Amino acid sequence: MRTLSFKNVTEAQYLELAQKAQAQGIPISGEKGDASKFGIELTWSHDPDLNSLEISILKHPFFISEDSIVSKLTDMLTVVQG
Repeated sequence: MRTLSFKNVTEAQYLELAQKAQAQGIPISGEKGDASKFGIELTWSHDPDLNSLEISILKHPFFISEDSIVSKLTDMLTVVQG
């Protein structure tokens, strides 16, 4: 399991990130939750008051490395934060 912690994630940025994740097949919605798709299991928690976001990668298939998932999530967040 790996947990990613992001700071300075505004509500608008979080919503855009959620839309991008949904376009990739990961159904992220709401401030907290969990999702499973393509063998990848995630939990997330967004705190709009602190502008923080935590995403935990709980499980992934052997043919998709945890590092590639981290990279994809980080890239998506970088794009929405400009």
